Amino acid sequence: MTSIEFSLVTESFNVVDGQSFAGLQGAIAALTAIARRVDAEILITDAIGDGRLQALAASAEVPIRVLDAVGLDYDAQKNLAANAARGRYVAYLDGDCLPRREDWLERITAPLRDGEADAVGGLTVYDDPSVTGIAATVMDFGYVWDAADGSLGCYSSNNVAFRRDLRCALPIDASELRCNCYAHTQALLRDGRRVRFAVDAVVAHEVPDMPAERHRRGWDVVAACWSNPRQVETTQLHPTQTAFEWQLRRLQHLDLVRLQRAPQAVGVHAGNRDAVLDEIVRLRRIEAAGLRDALIAGEREGRNAAARAAFAQWRDAQRTLDAVV
Repeated sequence: MTSIEFSLVTESFNVVDGQSFAGLQGAIAALTAIARRVDAEILITDAIGDGRLQALAASAEVPIRVLDAVGLDYDAQKNLAANAARGRYVAYLDGDCLPRREDWLERITAPLRDGEADAVGGLTVYDDPSVTGIAATVMDFGYVWDAADGSLGCYSSNNVAFRRDLRCALPIDASELRCNCYAHTQALLRDGRRVRFAVDAVVAHEVPDMPAERHRRGWDVVAACWSNPRQVETTQLHPTQTAFEWQLRRLQHLDLVRLQRAPQAVGVHAGNRDAVLDEIVRLRRIEAAGLRDALIAGEREGRNAAARAAFAQWRDAQRTLDAVV
């Protein structure tokens, strides 16, 4: 199965979700250029099922394998590709992303090839140099530069590479979240794996429908706790004004820290920092609707209570373990 060095993977899930097909064609073209100069194969997960990807693969300059993924969710497509891959390393570039540098693959896989990491996440930025684009990058992808030592507590699924054997041995577990990259990163870390940040492996992400994206991001703050209750935010899963404001203050605190530490490629500088912060505040106000909707729905459906109970059980188990140790 490891007769080649790299498996390059992209997906059409985002086309079904509203991304342009032209954007996906751009991602495939970028991977094709890489595969022409390195020992690599290309895999596309086909969630569209209308023949366009098969036709595109048939006319490509390099061999492309198209995997039937109709009906599969986002993470299931990632798992499918890992299992089908033949390379020693598997690198994921989403269909709505383009590498900013020609040597993106070399940079994101360097820690893997050097034996310094088992998984490597790159830096994703929105393909929008405006204050809004920069603010959204800080909000949506700022978590990748949280740790000063170059480690990752959460990789970004649209720009990541793994040792293929490890990726297959530790697949992503499904949940109601669209993307479970945080839970998967934490599972890797609990297994003793090294997850590193490649700040110079930069990709530009197609700009989404911003109001819809902000609502989804707000909802996912709460849904992430339903999926993985071992987070301090779980203690504040109540549809009360106090809990709602606590969640917003925590997000705004993280925004401020990440804004101050943003890598150069994000585009934050002394001349625009204040304007970017003002825009973050504005976008968080839009996002608040999704956050509030999720808190209310979670309380009505019992998901908040279940998550709080799971957190309490885990916390008590940790205290018992600490007492024994």
